Amino acid sequence: MKTRRRWLASLVAASGLVFAFGSSPALADLYKCQQGIEKESVKIQGLILKALQLCKDKYRQTLVKVNASGGTLSMSTELPKVTKACDGLLAKTVGLSTSGNLNTLGTPPTQVQKTYQKLAGLLAGTSPKCTDSDLAALGHLPSAAFGDAWIRWLITTMLKAAYEKQIWIVADTPGVMAALCDANGNGTPGEPAGTTGDCPTCCKLQVPPCNKLNCRLKPGGSNSFSQVQLLDSGLPITIALGKELVSEYCQYPDFIGSDIAVVGNPSRTIDEINSIPGNTVCITQLRASGFIKCGASSVFSGPKDVALCADSNGGACNAGSCLPQPTATSSCGSPPPGGPLQICQQLSGTAATNDSVVLSHLQIEVAPSGCTGAGGNVVPTVLTTGQVTVSFDNYDATCTVDYSNTLNGTAGTCPSGFFDSADLAGTVLVGGFPSYQSPSSTLGDTATTFRLECEQ
Repeated sequence: MKTRRRWLASLVAASGLVFAFGSSPALADLYKCQQGIEKESVKIQGLILKALQLCKDKYRQTLVKVNASGGTLSMSTELPKVTKACDGLLAKTVGLSTSGNLNTLGTPPTQVQKTYQKLAGLLAGTSPKCTDSDLAALGHLPSAAFGDAWIRWLITTMLKAAYEKQIWIVADTPGVMAALCDANGNGTPGEPAGTTGDCPTCCKLQVPPCNKLNCRLKPGGSNSFSQVQLLDSGLPITIALGKELVSEYCQYPDFIGSDIAVVGNPSRTIDEINSIPGNTVCITQLRASGFIKCGASSVFSGPKDVALCADSNGGACNAGSCLPQPTATSSCGSPPPGGPLQICQQLSGTAATNDSVVLSHLQIEVAPSGCTGAGGNVVPTVLTTGQVTVSFDNYDATCTVDYSNTLNGTAGTCPSGFFDSADLAGTVLVGGFPSYQSPSSTLGDTATTFRLECEQ
């Protein structure tokens, strides 16, 4: 039992390989990178929150004034009087002259454009505060492969956070935005702000920018599963995965064009796993960061296929970005003939319309008799509708045998309007990772792949 638990802990820890390398040879000062991202993110969230609060307060003050007038005043005449202040601050904060035009400073620049420039600047210069390896370590898509996707995702999530805070405080925030969108009540929403006009920027915020949707996992051994290959014994362990995967999906064209940002936050929606005797495995999704590429105004680009290869003898795993593991040894023994261990990641292919690429962070607790909520390993792993290949070169007792397993995902269908759970139907996300073991382990090296299919 003890051996099994140690094996699972080692197995999930190894998945931190995914996207861990980037194009940079080494981490910069990770603290400075983290500090820079936190500073700009918290700042823009606060500015958005302040602008939303102003509009909400102006609306409520006007409503109280009209109700107290005894019928002598009307909302259609009084509400337009506050739209200039409301739309002015909102536009200065989140406004863009062209959809998706975050990366070009306007005249004058808006706050979100300034935030974009500050975040992009963290990667600039001969001594940048951030490298791609830093971004990956902090849970963001690396810029060498995915461009500015991490910045657009981050600014979108700050809008999401500010908007949701307002809903938590005042439930009818979307209704307030809708009322200000057609403040004069003439049935033509979004007219220029002024004493008789509307709040055009409010029109973009009549509905929450992000909504929580569920991918209900299709049952069946060939549909939603995790497969752990025990390489030394040749024994595969297939674990059925049940229930659902829950994330939030954001549509806000000004920041992300016609693409959909995928935002995962803490959720426990996948069944406990009891397939391994003496162990219960519980999975919590902590976070997800990625995109579904959609529509003619897409701004997301990058690879969709991931190949992870582990090599104990300096052989064929030399493609892509490689990370030596000089302190680890595989079950085929310490060098010679094995090691130093090398794990390489190669990104390839190109995300097409409807494809999804997400960097997900899971927390996996392993307990002998039911999970207790005591925590567990934090596991970064990729979820893609592309292809995932997990390979081992030179692994067995002689460090000469190879193993490889490939799973293919399936893209869903982007909606013509708002995205809902039905649009996830038929989507297949795949992922995986290799794991080395100590030579003393009876289970040896392992390769894990998984497949998640959303029910029709």
